[in-house]
Amino acid sequence: MDLYEIPQDIINLVREEKYAGPMKDPDGKASIKGLCGDEMIFWLTIEEDILKDIKFETSGCFFSAACGAMTAGYAYGKKIREALGISPGDIIDMLKCLPDDHCHCAILSVGTLHKAIADYWLRGKEVKRWR
Repeated sequence: MDLYEIPQDIINLVREEKYAGPMKDPDGKASIKGLCGDEMIFWLTIEEDILKDIKFETSGCFFSAACGAMTAGYAYGKKIREALGISPGDIIDMLKCLPDDHCHCAILSVGTLHKAIADYWLRGKEVKRWR
């Protein structure tokens, strides 16, 4: 897929770097390296069960960056349980332009988000009703 086939709003989402990391003193952090060699890192700030800030970085291609930005933007402001309900299929559907040979980028971004939430819980910062 050429860049001219990608909707302008997706190009803008990646270029504006609204969710570009890193973050100092996150409540949760995770990194996953995909089988393709791309690495994704997510940092989270969580207050009162809500994802108040999300940052990410990737060493991957444009589509990895698009999936990371879409995942961060979709999870931002959600409660933890809602964020855990985000699936790679959600990200693929929202991007509308992800080539089949890059669908693994959505799996990488959502998996990294979920792992960062797990890191938050394992640090013992979750509210007591989660235990």
